[in-house]
Amino acid sequence: MRRIEIEAGLTIRFPNRSREFDEGVEIGLLASSLGAKPSFATVLVSLRNIEQSCALAGKMGYQLSHQIEEGELTRLEFRRGKRTPSVALVSSQSCKALDRRGDRAGPQPPLARRFALVPQS
Repeated sequence: MRRIEIEAGLTIRFPNRSREFDEGVEIGLLASSLGAKPSFATVLVSLRNIEQSCALAGKMGYQLSHQIEEGELTRLEFRRGKRTPSVALVSSQSCKALDRRGDRAGPQPPLARRFALVPQS
């Protein structure tokens, strides 16, 4: 019998139940969370449930964005949509401002001085 996290600070236990039952509850909680279609969801699952959790999330349109092992459990964070970074093309004037702030490291090739891809916030 182990504790299953419903949300941060809220856990439940099922006395006299098997490990498979606990893993089924974890998958049910994940399905319920993702069914509400949030932009991201976090779930704490057993190491044996990682593959099934990722498969379910993928079928529901989510991508794994973070995985943190916490002893015998793993915290998974899923984000909705594709994992492509959001970038924008900026002019040389913006690049000069970046250089003055020190956001660039080392010498840059000539083309990079005129244009740069910067993350969008």
